Amino acid sequence: HVRGTVEVPAAGIANVFELLGVEAPAADPAALGNISATLGFAVDVGGDRVEITNLDAGLLGLKVTGSAALAGDALTATITIPRFAPSAALVALAQSYVPETIELAGLRELALRGNLQGNLGSGALRVRGLAAELLGGTLTGELDVVPGPAGASVSGTIKTTRLASTAVAPVIAKLLPENIEPRELGALAIDTRFSYDPGADAATLNPLALEAFGLTAKGSARVAKVKTAPAVTGEAALETFSPRDLLRRFGQPVPQTSDETALQNATVAARFNVDVGADRGQFENIVVALDDSRIGGSFTVTTFENPSFSFDLSADRIDVDRYLPPPAEEAAAGQRKAGDIELSSDALNTIRIRGNAKVADLKLANLRFQDVSTALAIGDGRATIDSARARLYGGEFNGAFLVDATSEQPTMTLRGKADNLDLKPLIEALAGEANFRGTGSFDIDLSGKGRTVTDNLRSAGGKMGFVLRDGAIEGFNLGQSLCAAYNLTRSLPAPASAPKETRYESIQANATVANGIATSPDLLGRLPFMDIAGKGTISLVEQKLDYEVTAKLTKSIGIAHCESMDGHIGDSIPFTLEGTVTDPAIKPDFSKLARDELKERLQERLLDRLLR
Repeated sequence: HVRGTVEVPAAGIANVFELLGVEAPAADPAALGNISATLGFAVDVGGDRVEITNLDAGLLGLKVTGSAALAGDALTATITIPRFAPSAALVALAQSYVPETIELAGLRELALRGNLQGNLGSGALRVRGLAAELLGGTLTGELDVVPGPAGASVSGTIKTTRLASTAVAPVIAKLLPENIEPRELGALAIDTRFSYDPGADAATLNPLALEAFGLTAKGSARVAKVKTAPAVTGEAALETFSPRDLLRRFGQPVPQTSDETALQNATVAARFNVDVGADRGQFENIVVALDDSRIGGSFTVTTFENPSFSFDLSADRIDVDRYLPPPAEEAAAGQRKAGDIELSSDALNTIRIRGNAKVADLKLANLRFQDVSTALAIGDGRATIDSARARLYGGEFNGAFLVDATSEQPTMTLRGKADNLDLKPLIEALAGEANFRGTGSFDIDLSGKGRTVTDNLRSAGGKMGFVLRDGAIEGFNLGQSLCAAYNLTRSLPAPASAPKETRYESIQANATVANGIATSPDLLGRLPFMDIAGKGTISLVEQKLDYEVTAKLTKSIGIAHCESMDGHIGDSIPFTLEGTVTDPAIKPDFSKLARDELKERLQERLLDRLLR
């Protein structure tokens, strides 16, 4: 048994590597400097054991204290390195052991402690109780290194406190995209169990928890082909975050939305498969919660340099109106409106995306759609919604929508056909109040030009048509109004009161659209007591009416004191139809009836004289 102390005033570190039989790093030996140390030792020759106590060493600008024991090939040690600023020599030495993408020169202060267990014969190493102070925070963990034919297998755990991005960014600067600034990173943290198998060239991170960019994610990952073209598979879930805050973090404008509470809460979960060699990423079993919506499906990205996206998604419900600018009547002074949405070529050129979407319950333009399905394609300056199908208000809709921004003046095309719609709830959704009842069918084929949606409507051309059946126009009684006006001209009693509605059997029209004005030459309507024919225009933006209509009495109006008009059954009454679609104004012109009556009286007098 031998005990004693050793003092090493100055020994070249390169020589120490050689003495220990360890391959020196690719660094200038002279730059590594010397090591100085004092320690106590105890040697049990018979027991094949060596102990080192009270180690106090200085090298590369740091101080190391601790103890160690070697029994046969088994090594145990406890090491503590108090806080220090890394020297250039230490950084140069350590840099040769880490990937080139890690800049150790960015480390400002460090402290370290841990317990080591190793085997000099096999080269195995275990580190327990590892704790490091770095980057303004703390790292704790464990490490196991097991040599093998293909190299050393590495496994362990690592956990950090939240690290300031300003401290981390200089170390991982080469890993960050050029357009990412340190402030955008936010606080960073990691908590994971990891392993690396050199034979399979694969690494695992399971479980894995990360914090970055103001987001917190949990999941697991497996990385294949680590040394060549990494392929990462796994699953991840983002904890609740605010899309608004995320946009602000990256200096992006927050969309102006009708609902200020929109884009406040979101979560994302998915399985992923990202293959760098194949230049492809797939996300499956996606579950997205955005505000009140739940979205699921799959998403694929190809060619990361110039990405192209495809998807197959379905949602339980989406209120699109919440995310659009407010309607014109709700917009504050200077605030963008829904019609101000620009058809930007930049937006349609910067993204390439194609896929299929389904929504069980969709709200758009205050309209409710059910069982919506459509194909979407965006890219090369165009956006297309094709084969759109939906149920709404008791009927069905089929249509397509196209935006083409490849020329200086973008164009917008809408084609659609809706059948058997319940008019009252439909109009209530569009206008707030409904004065129509019945069933309606519509056919639209319109195209326009302009930078905004409203510009396209003002310049729209094409055709449209509608058929309304078996309903009523509420708020006025056409028969009573005609009778009241007629009796007034004849000084006859006013008609009896009647329900304020005008029932109709059918109303239909076809229109040619030019410059946002729909011109119809064939407005036809059938009421219980009257047939209507007319022609006129409707402006698509203002919804203003300007029609000249001729009404032909087919039978008695059926209201007391309106028998005065029975003599005009078979006659026509002209009137104008003005106002708006939801608030029409009808103005009858009885001058023709008066002229006809006068003509009949003159003819009767002339006949009477001739017969005398």
